[in-house]
Amino acid sequence: MALQLTDAGLLAMLDYLGQGITGSPGSPGGWLTLFTTGPSASGVGDAELGGYSRQQLAGWTHSGVWPLRTSTTNTNYVIAMPACTVTGWGISNDATGGTLLAFEAFSVPVSFVSGDGFVIPSASIYTTLTT
Repeated sequence: MALQLTDAGLLAMLDYLGQGITGSPGSPGGWLTLFTTGPSASGVGDAELGGYSRQQLAGWTHSGVWPLRTSTTNTNYVIAMPACTVTGWGISNDATGGTLLAFEAFSVPVSFVSGDGFVIPSASIYTTLTT
């Protein structure tokens, strides 16, 4: 799954790179966020799904060096879903509220019945920074 950075996410990533922080993206971890409208780079009109708990994206594997660095999740994530239709997902910087940093809008919305699981297999979320 490829993510597009939001305006806030781009600034956060530039801050991360510019400050030479020794920590790594995803550490301690962003929060998986699901949407019923949107998501978009501006965040205008985006609506987050209700009735679920965000999952923290902890446990990343990092490879490469600047200018090509890839970070990949190494954990399976499963979110218990309410009955809903999801239009996209993203990574936020807090368990509730916070700022959406990166997102992917689905080309076709995905419908769930109550009790379904939104599953993200290990190594399917990754970021790549290039010049």
